[in-house]
Amino acid sequence: MTELEQISLTTFLTVLSGVFVFVSGQLIVEFIIKPYQSYRALRAEISFSLTNFANVGSTILYEDMLGQLEALSGEDRKSYQLQAERIEESIRTEWRRTDEARKLIRQQASQLISSVNSLPFARAWIALRLIPSFQAISEATAALIGYSNTLGNHIGYDYKAVVYKSLNLRMSGDK
Repeated sequence: MTELEQISLTTFLTVLSGVFVFVSGQLIVEFIIKPYQSYRALRAEISFSLTNFANVGSTILYEDMLGQLEALSGEDRKSYQLQAERIEESIRTEWRRTDEARKLIRQQASQLISSVNSLPFARAWIALRLIPSFQAISEATAALIGYSNTLGNHIGYDYKAVVYKSLNLRMSGDK
């Protein structure tokens, strides 16, 4: 083999190996890293939603508002009517927020199970403890659906605690 052929072969192999490394890197990013990042982002969104909607559907709020309205019934008619309209609008706003929270949390439950199912080598991620077990993901999904179904009702079961535990999320104040 002549020196020119050796240089050409070396150049060809260098370019070929560079292309192989680039393509391999892109495949790893697209099929392994991005799905994992999507799972982590969804996990953060779920944590945000649970905190953001923590006060949604509170019957205490409704009771306080109705109590305020009853307390005003003896006052002048105009003040009573203005307060009644304000309280009614507050209740409508609370109902809209409850509906929004129910829809979003149920959507996130659906996305959670699908994001884990889309992770290639999910069992390896679980073995490395980068994601919770399939059972924990199922428990979190069921708890999110249960929470979305019971928003606005005071059910004794703490669905949020199950989600936090199953997804290894920190609650505010945890160290």
